[in-house]
Amino acid sequence: MGMTQEKTDLTKLPAAPAGWHRHPNGGGLVEGTAFVQDTAFVGPYAKVYDRAMVSDSAQVSDSAQVSGSARVFGSARVLGSAQVSDSAQVSDSAWVFGSAQVFGHARVYDEAWVHGDAKVSGDAKVYGDAKVSCEAQVFGAAQVFDRVKALDSARVFGDAKVSGDAWVLDEVEVSGSAQVHGDAKVSGRAKVSGEAQVFGRAQVFGRAKVLDSARVHGDAKVYDDAQVYDDAQVSCEAQVFGDAQVFDRAKVSGSAWVHGEVGVSGDAWVLDEVEVSGSAQVHGDAKVYGRAKVSGRAKVSGRAKVHNSEEVSGDTKINS
Repeated sequence: MGMTQEKTDLTKLPAAPAGWHRHPNGGGLVEGTAFVQDTAFVGPYAKVYDRAMVSDSAQVSDSAQVSGSARVFGSARVLGSAQVSDSAQVSDSAWVFGSAQVFGHARVYDEAWVHGDAKVSGDAKVYGDAKVSCEAQVFGAAQVFDRVKALDSARVFGDAKVSGDAWVLDEVEVSGSAQVHGDAKVSGRAKVSGEAQVFGRAQVFGRAKVLDSARVHGDAKVYDDAQVYDDAQVSCEAQVFGDAQVFDRAKVSGSAWVHGEVGVSGDAWVLDEVEVSGSAQVHGDAKVYGRAKVSGRAKVSGRAKVHNSEEVSGDTKINS
């Protein structure tokens, strides 16, 4: 995306209102209280006002506005009908365009883009090669960086961090001190909060929730209305879906499937090619592995082991 500065004939522009002047480089309106360096460009329909500062080789073009105590500097671009206000800063080679808004004490820098109807506010930071677009919002003290894409109506807030090549999109919420990184993708109406982490190539979607200090990583998937919370972990190629819950210190890994209204809790392990379904419960220090299946209303607890190709179903209870 590029932009060519065209020489503006200031004599053809309407006179500036009282207390304003036309910037010699571009002809844009600059209020007397604002500061725009001669090296900066302010296009004929753009405005810089209040105590705002535009410096270096920064450009403010189209109908964009910079106000409050905001600063735009370096080789940053503010274009379209974008607004940078309050004490926000846009710097380096960052672009803010479309109808995007950057306000509060937010910072957008490096080569980041904020565009569409996106909003970055509070003490949030967007940097690296990150892209925040559509109606996405980044606020609080959240950070979005590296090559991240935050799209649609996604919200990243609190002290959350989204980094690497991660995508957050649709109506997702990433909050608290949660982290989404690597090649992870969080979509739908999913929520990641607390100190939870989603990373690797993991996917969380639907209305799924990853909370507290839970970890979802590898190529794991958590979706539908499933919940992973406390200190639980879902990893490798495991899938947790339906209304299933994995919590406490439980671990689900390998190619295991946990679905239905299942609960996996305590220090239980579910791994390999296991399937736990129905409203079955696996808890305590139980281990289910191999190609075993636990279904129906079965309960596996204590230090019980279910393995190989064993099947536990119905109302069976195993506790040993």
